[in-house]
Amino acid sequence: MKVYRLFIAISLSAIVISGTYSYARPNVAFAAYASNRIIDNAIFLNSSSMTAAAIQSFLVSKGSGLANMSFLFDCASTGMSQQYYQSAGAPCGQTVSAATIIYYAAQIYGMNPQVILATLQKEQSLVTTPNPTSWQVNQAMGYGCPDSGGCGVSTFLYQIDNGVWTLRFHMERARGNMDYWFHSTSWVCGTAKNYYSPSLYPGQNVRFYDDRGTLYTTILIDNAASSSLYCYTPHAYNNPNGLYGLPASGTTGQYYSGSYNFVTYFERWFGPTKAGECAAFSNPPAGTSSGLRVTGMRLNGVTSLGLIISNNTGSRCAEIHQWQTNYQSWTSHLATPEPAFNPAAAQIISLDGGSGGTSRFVLVKYGNTPSGTVELHAWNATTNQWILHSVTDLPLSDLQNGYIISRGNTLVFVKTKNTSFGKIEFHEWSSNLQQWAAHVVTAQSDNEASNGLVIARGEKMVFVKNANTPSGTFEFHEFSSNFQDWTLHIVSTQPNSEMANGAIVSVGDRLAYVKYKNTPSGQMEIHEWTTNFSDWASHIVSNQSIGEALY
Repeated sequence: MKVYRLFIAISLSAIVISGTYSYARPNVAFAAYASNRIIDNAIFLNSSSMTAAAIQSFLVSKGSGLANMSFLFDCASTGMSQQYYQSAGAPCGQTVSAATIIYYAAQIYGMNPQVILATLQKEQSLVTTPNPTSWQVNQAMGYGCPDSGGCGVSTFLYQIDNGVWTLRFHMERARGNMDYWFHSTSWVCGTAKNYYSPSLYPGQNVRFYDDRGTLYTTILIDNAASSSLYCYTPHAYNNPNGLYGLPASGTTGQYYSGSYNFVTYFERWFGPTKAGECAAFSNPPAGTSSGLRVTGMRLNGVTSLGLIISNNTGSRCAEIHQWQTNYQSWTSHLATPEPAFNPAAAQIISLDGGSGGTSRFVLVKYGNTPSGTVELHAWNATTNQWILHSVTDLPLSDLQNGYIISRGNTLVFVKTKNTSFGKIEFHEWSSNLQQWAAHVVTAQSDNEASNGLVIARGEKMVFVKNANTPSGTFEFHEFSSNFQDWTLHIVSTQPNSEMANGAIVSVGDRLAYVKYKNTPSGQMEIHEWTTNFSDWASHIVSNQSIGEALY
């Protein structure tokens, strides 16, 4: 019979970020963290989220040394669990991949393999370490390895089997199931310990203390899965001084990051830890939405316009809705992992996915970020998973001097005030948004910036002058490829006064005037120019009411 040692694995490790913010290597920004609800119960127990092959592919994609390691699947060493592994079809007695062990542990204990992977990273950085030490591998989940020391002899299988079982066991006890695996009348985390008081049951106001006995935070625990994670690592996130570039949180005491790092990696790799924040959205936006923007976007090679809604949405998260090319119906409705936000503090920008591709979306945060600089957060193509969280070295204060737009598959900070040479400047990030790719002084005087705006159409950049023009109509001044000269200057027939009723947006390599005020039909109108701006290509009354509040 296997005797489980209900050690509490305590991780004091933090992601340490060194130095100042660099143009070449931006630091990492982290996902939102709710200390009372670290993860939903349903997500915690979603054992079908990944196959063994998917786990292996994930490890390979992260450059993990685990992807190339194999271990004896000695089911007999798991004691009472042996029969469950055998019943699940585990290759007992064979040498197998780390992914195989993770997969079968997730199956027999009913745990989400994504939770296991995030825990491996939180405890030993095993997902992103290409050449882990034997100690990292053999203490993979920090099971029986408290921060006070005294880690016992262990193996990778022992760590996965015991660690996953322990997480499930703690969850069952936290929700009052005293018969899971064996009967008991008490739970180790159901009474006060030196790190918390009075207990870790859901619905309990829990006081957390550090190693010195200092009370640093109090949390009303919301659900059993969060109780389990706190029981496994009994420290709430505490970083009162905002150390290592992470957000400030807590009051006094030592710096702890275990539960925070768990959420960070889970959301970066797999999507939200709280499904209720971003429920599926299947109907067009209606009624009370606000914070709308119209943007060009591409889905499966089809380029049209879409609506980005930042708040008051049906899903309670920021949403992206794409029109069909005729603007009479919708082709997609996407709820992002980002909770509804104030459009004065952030903006979602669409980047061109290329020919035959799908747009990628970047959440640009520029309001009260912990670092005092602009943050870039990118999703995958289906917007259900974060793939990038980075802190740039562009100070928030510099946004008073310009604005951020997309150009093709990247972002550009257009500086229009307080420039070095009296010209509008383009500061462009690389396509991976990890560093600057170019800093250009353009041909356009910054004195003209108040009379118009810079808009990209595909890879090209156009200065649209919509005020104080000799003709009283919009002018299009397109930059050359190096932005040091001009390729065309066109006077359109669109009156400058119309700028108050709409906005100019890019649709692939074209531009369109989107009229969302004072339309005869009461519906939003899409007026698209030809590529040389010499004439109109189309005038369409869309299916979207102008009753929504755009910004």
